[in-house]
Amino acid sequence: MERHCSFSLKELLAPAISYARDGFVVSARVAGAFQRKDSLLKQCENTINTYQINGRWPQAGEILRLPDLAYSLELIANQGVQVMYTGELGERIISALERHGGLLSMDDLEQHQSYIEATVLGHYRGYQIAVQQPPTMGTLLLQQLALMEASRVPVTGWDSADWIHLMIEAKKASFSDLSAYLSDPGHCEIKPEQLLDSAYIKQRASDLSLSQAASYVPGEIGALLSHTTYLTIADKEGNVVSWIQSVFNEFGSCWIAPGTGFVMNNRLSGFSNDLEHINCVAAAKRTAHTLLAPMVLKDNKPVLALGTPGDYGQTQTNLQVISYILDHGFDVQRAIDAPRWRSLEGMEVAIEGRFSASLIKELSQRGHAMQVMEDWTDLMGGLKR
Repeated sequence: MERHCSFSLKELLAPAISYARDGFVVSARVAGAFQRKDSLLKQCENTINTYQINGRWPQAGEILRLPDLAYSLELIANQGVQVMYTGELGERIISALERHGGLLSMDDLEQHQSYIEATVLGHYRGYQIAVQQPPTMGTLLLQQLALMEASRVPVTGWDSADWIHLMIEAKKASFSDLSAYLSDPGHCEIKPEQLLDSAYIKQRASDLSLSQAASYVPGEIGALLSHTTYLTIADKEGNVVSWIQSVFNEFGSCWIAPGTGFVMNNRLSGFSNDLEHINCVAAAKRTAHTLLAPMVLKDNKPVLALGTPGDYGQTQTNLQVISYILDHGFDVQRAIDAPRWRSLEGMEVAIEGRFSASLIKELSQRGHAMQVMEDWTDLMGGLKR
């Protein structure tokens, strides 16, 4: 913010403070989330006290007020973000955790560091694609696009079996690398440029099964070769922000420290308990995660910024939207509105019923275990213009 923002933190937080203090209308989606997480939310007395209205979870259309959250945001606005790590908010969190047997201490919060890192750049159809460094899954999106281009499969119709099959197989191949190579760069020898190296991509592209659904194992690396919120914004000076944040599951851990008004995330659940796994839990380590806020550039100038909730479906939703625009000439709104699919475990593929029955039948004949979902399902991510 100090490097790029023309507004103060107090100015930026003012609308959020107003909504928290004065209230906001509960949407049908948020009301549904309260019902889905009922049992977990009820395990924390302060979560109940924070969210419930007259002894029940808020319903769609009701006004929800969060005075503790307003107070916390005012502290941050007046004292800066360090109040979370060395000040009153941090002390409230640690005090509550200690009463419940938590392991975090003020020393842990005080040692927190935020990183400003260079983006990872890939290329597709003459465009540059910029994503975040690991431990995000941005490198996997670049790898999927690179595999599609390296496969030399002709760009056919956006709803053709050949094209969708190629994208599914590229996703599965890249995800086999996820479990083997993606982790906190400070604890991992494999770097993004190795997964995107032209020789490695050529090798992986040759592994793709272009006629039948297949399973994949991680490639051989040489010495060098989702409760998620996304927004993008541009200003009159040409600055563009692609931003994503998440507490992971709906309501994260479902646990709120008294007097804070916000849930703690449960992102640590992304770690593996297998101490031999590249993403095993360790001190001062960031877990591999799905958050992805890509930006597409042409001649080093931004032309598209996008993102979506959807945990492990994020790369797939972004992949399809980018392909709709760059491969098939869709405008942004048409790309957002177009039907989508999502590759699940193994050969399973969820697909919207808005695709044709003949396409779904042909993909089934190629070995994909197709599951036809309701139209506009949240499983496929969510983008708005």
